[in-house]
Amino acid sequence: MKSMTSKKSIGLLGILVVSLFASMLTAKTPPVQAAPNAVGWGTAQVVAAGALKNLHSDVAIDSNGKTHITWIRLAASTSDESEVLYTNNVGGTWLTPYVVSGSAGHGADPFVSLAVEGNRAHFIFISFSGLAVHRYVTFSGSSVVPSVATNLSSTKSSTPEIIADKTGRIHAFWGDRRAGATAQIVHRIWANGSWEANTGRVVRNDGTNQKYPRATATADGNIHMTFLGENKFPYQIFNGTTWVSGGNLDTGKTKIAALTSKGNTVIAVYTLAPTTHIVYYKQGTNGNWSNRVQLSSGSSYDEFPAVTYNEQTDRVYATWLSGPGDTAQALVAQEINPGITFNAIQKIDSALVGRAWPQIDTRGARVTVVWHHRTVSSQPFNVYRIEGNTGGSDQITPTPSITPTPTQPPVGFSLVRSSASPSTNPNVTLAISNMIGNPDQMRVSTTAFTAQSAGPNWEGLNTSKVVNTGAGSNSCLTTVYVQLRNSSNGQVSNVQSVSAVIDTGIQSVPQIYTMETAPSARPANLTEAQVQPFAPDRVSEKYTRNMTFAYTIAQETGGCSGIARHKAGPFAVNGSSYPYSGFSAFDSFVTGNDSNGTGFEEQTVNATVILTDTLGMQSVISKQFTYDDDAPVLSAGGSISLPNGATTNVSVIPLTFTATVTDDGYMNSAPADKRYWGVWVVASTSTTLPSPQDFLQYGDVIGLEDGATSVDYARLVNALTGTSAGTRYVHIRFLDGAGNYTSSGLTSEAITLQANYTGLPNYLPWVSKAP
Repeated sequence: MKSMTSKKSIGLLGILVVSLFASMLTAKTPPVQAAPNAVGWGTAQVVAAGALKNLHSDVAIDSNGKTHITWIRLAASTSDESEVLYTNNVGGTWLTPYVVSGSAGHGADPFVSLAVEGNRAHFIFISFSGLAVHRYVTFSGSSVVPSVATNLSSTKSSTPEIIADKTGRIHAFWGDRRAGATAQIVHRIWANGSWEANTGRVVRNDGTNQKYPRATATADGNIHMTFLGENKFPYQIFNGTTWVSGGNLDTGKTKIAALTSKGNTVIAVYTLAPTTHIVYYKQGTNGNWSNRVQLSSGSSYDEFPAVTYNEQTDRVYATWLSGPGDTAQALVAQEINPGITFNAIQKIDSALVGRAWPQIDTRGARVTVVWHHRTVSSQPFNVYRIEGNTGGSDQITPTPSITPTPTQPPVGFSLVRSSASPSTNPNVTLAISNMIGNPDQMRVSTTAFTAQSAGPNWEGLNTSKVVNTGAGSNSCLTTVYVQLRNSSNGQVSNVQSVSAVIDTGIQSVPQIYTMETAPSARPANLTEAQVQPFAPDRVSEKYTRNMTFAYTIAQETGGCSGIARHKAGPFAVNGSSYPYSGFSAFDSFVTGNDSNGTGFEEQTVNATVILTDTLGMQSVISKQFTYDDDAPVLSAGGSISLPNGATTNVSVIPLTFTATVTDDGYMNSAPADKRYWGVWVVASTSTTLPSPQDFLQYGDVIGLEDGATSVDYARLVNALTGTSAGTRYVHIRFLDGAGNYTSSGLTSEAITLQANYTGLPNYLPWVSKAP
């Protein structure tokens, strides 16, 4: 399915195709049949089997004729992650299945695809979180080295496809809903070791639900694609920069299509269902299609076609499922000389079983088909392969298998969790079933181990074992690993795992702030009428002049049960998403008039936030503040002095001051006549004390140690003074911890700022003192 297509031009064949399709290939006329059994097929071989479902396989044959196979090992529970597995025979024997990813998702449609480029096998799959993910492995002999996995999409994705073109570029396709309410096919290119910077391009945004993309590269460098739309197979051509519509491959009750190419000719095999399911063939160039040719009988139920082209034999090989119904179908194949002859359909695996999604690839003397099936509905699906010799002789010598085989361990089982998840109970109850190989021992751990690990220790088999995970309040998603053994012969199973969310406490800790120290701006409807307009923020974290507080809530760490709702102060907040930022009132607030000042009584207030998670657990966080809306009072008689003199060539100077400041609300360790948190400093060109609005707009809030009487840095240049040299005056108002300010202030003597002044060398911005 994924081999690079031929570089030959059609030449005379193109003329033959035109004439043949004009006269022979009508919509309903069966094709002329050549000699049967052109391909010598072997017998089906198990690729993967076991207690879990193995399904959705894909195959690619590299330039050395080596076969690469990938598939999904589906987790027993949809709450657990599935695995992307991979094997090859590059080293001469089949590689023990390699886990490309342990975080794949679930789905009835195929969600893994494979392409080979040089000595790299590229995979695209749908992750457990629903994203399209790319990873490649570099193979050499019996070893593989994985790359870092890359998320290709950012929204829920489906039905991926990946191919390599003639230049070695990788083209990935998948469906997602970035362009609207329905899934649209998206295309992205990997070249020179990295993905293009954008997040991919929509192939055709026609508003219909799109899935099952199938693509092929032609010799001219174009990429051709079809996919399942609504009652049509849209056909698109990528010219290296944009996708161009090629109309539709066909219309009607469309099902599944597959593409391959010979030179610049694209070959399509697809199914329509006018009554039963019928397989058809078309070929064309740049959307100019021949009449369709009916490949299947029309009386049987035929579906899931796949197709590939072999450059060495110059033949197309198609495969599909055929039988009396959709759960009783044989695997068939047909060799086609494009536009000339159609050999007889061969049954290559005649068992009528529940079978699905065959894929095919060919190179040289080899053609390989992979698929999944099960013989009875109660059994899990297994992945199979069958190989044929394109020369029509007996089957090619099969690649020898290693021991143990990479298909089915001697011991197997199904593993699910019977206990609830998420849960506050750290005990996880296992449910083990579908055992094969007569196991009588097990080993269990919450730490990952391999099938060959020395530990943990073996114990007697308990199919309903209860495992104490020891999960505490800081560990939510926990995994239990299980392996079974037959102690009489020493044969073991693969290690399986089951996950659970064990959540015994809320990890998220709300952050509570005063309105003056909140990290985000308060909304206009929460801006209270202030006793002192234009009071500054960025003051003490322990005091507030507002009747409300601010808070932020982070969501729980990944895997935890999650915050469901919260209550802040007296208000319950339901239906919100997290992280969350909000504002609320203090738990209780005395609104009586202040007997010793203005506004309300100075008082201790409590801000409380209560979190409730999806399990009903709660956490309570409370923080205490002092409400103070009384301004400090500056007594007459204070002064400002200039340690460095009244003339300066530096625009930032130190100050000292003397002042008597009292406050009935703000308390610190300073004497009663030095009850201030800090100062509000601004320079102007006038002796008049600037308004509070000017202080707020142009000044600096400077926190001081208790009782301190000096300021290290006062700016002489701001937007109020302008940048010209000349006379300056520095003004000071005093602040309490809530940002209330003295109505009067101190003003310095005249300061001469000389021309060509400078700032302080290595001047650092002001940093407030700790509250």
